[in-house]
Amino acid sequence: MAALLILFTDSFTVGSFVFYSYCGITDIADGIIARKTYTQSSFGEKLDSMQILYLLQSVYIKFCRR
Repeated sequence: MAALLILFTDSFTVGSFVFYSYCGITDIADGIIARKTYTQSSFGEKLDSMQILYLLQSVYIKFCRR
């Protein structure tokens, strides 16, 4: 969800940096928590890949529209 919010912020601002950082930090934390609690699943792996894809697409769209 935060990846989509990047589309509605101005490029190279504090807001876009905050949303991008939030997405990266939660992705890293999610992976660490899943490994430490042994709650990894194939669905979680697919969902994580989709989240990264949405983040990268949002950033790509944002910078191409500039």
